Amino acid sequence: LDRSLRVGVASYEARIASGWGRMVRNTATAHAGTLNFRLAPDSKAADVWHTDDPQGHGEMITCGIGGALTGRRLNLLVIDDPVKNADVARSQVYRDSHWEWWTMTAQSRLAPGASVIVVQTRWHEDDLSGRLENEGGWRIIRLPALAEKDDILGREEGEALWPSEYPADCLKFEEARRHPRSWASLYQQRPSPEEGAVFQRAHFRYYRETIHHFELIEPDGAIRRIFKPDVWTAQTCDTALKIGTLNDFTVVLTFSAGDRCILLRDVYRDQVEVPDQWAMLRQQRRKWPGLVCQAVEDRASGVGLIQQSIRDGQPLKPLKPDVDKVTRAVPLSVAYESGMVYHPIGATWLDVFESELLAFPAGAHDDQVDCAAYAAMLVQEIGVRTAMPIEEPEDDAEEMADVIGANYG
Repeated sequence: LDRSLRVGVASYEARIASGWGRMVRNTATAHAGTLNFRLAPDSKAADVWHTDDPQGHGEMITCGIGGALTGRRLNLLVIDDPVKNADVARSQVYRDSHWEWWTMTAQSRLAPGASVIVVQTRWHEDDLSGRLENEGGWRIIRLPALAEKDDILGREEGEALWPSEYPADCLKFEEARRHPRSWASLYQQRPSPEEGAVFQRAHFRYYRETIHHFELIEPDGAIRRIFKPDVWTAQTCDTALKIGTLNDFTVVLTFSAGDRCILLRDVYRDQVEVPDQWAMLRQQRRKWPGLVCQAVEDRASGVGLIQQSIRDGQPLKPLKPDVDKVTRAVPLSVAYESGMVYHPIGATWLDVFESELLAFPAGAHDDQVDCAAYAAMLVQEIGVRTAMPIEEPEDDAEEMADVIGANYG
């Protein structure tokens, strides 16, 4: 045990940080015999105290964000909850002030080789953690309330972080998920922009699914019900050529269309190697019986998939990328502005999807936006009438092609 280390704790208020200082001091004093610890008699304040040790005086100092970190250089700095609440997080003035404190004050107090730990609720994508992450060089540990894909703890998707206290189906989570932005930030630690360049959060609408209906929640709280037989369902797919941390994802978007509505039903998003993409598409097709079509972008690995689908008697509808991504997204943007697009409340993939929409076209990925844009284009092409699902003969590719042509021209 090195009793000469110098530790700093900062929080959004000095009294909160001082509370941590008091707790550490009292705990160390209570176990003084085991730790061979002795508090210096002339330094016992909760916010600043140091040890009395022949090997060197250890020290602990605390302050609020924006306050001074006096004394010698720190070996460890813990920044705990630098943001008090969502209102502070939304303030550009506060966010800039926090960043200035970090760059001008906190960093200057770090000893060579010092460690820094930042623990906070991610209220805003441009908060202190967001800016530090953008700088690079940090290890990010994100512990969402409900596990997402590739969970750092090895949990199954949807598994609760603290199941004995807050199981996945608890009322607290059900209520929180009615507000997707707050759920994504407060519980899943994945904040997204308030507004985007092409898509606006104010235009997002939501629905619930029952046995017989889709319940569309209008902005005034009214419920509009759509009978399930009155919609048709299709899939759009954007495939990627390579896999890896920096590469794009392969995405399959399942959606339904009916009277004045496009209902996003499901998003499959993963990094799938090209040889495995056809099997993945067939699996996605089997999950949704009665699809009107399964459509794939006619470029890159999609070209081979379209050829393979014809050979196997399950032709894919080609999607022609004949305009740039932003232009292609215009019909989707108009559909959102018109109040036609609805998101499923509580879907595990929803916060990632909405974040990508709001970051478009400047975000790191746009595969989901592409699929949704193609979905809006298909609705324009087919119409909101109930379309006939494709039939799937086992071996007759020519018959399948005739069905596709009859449905879509």
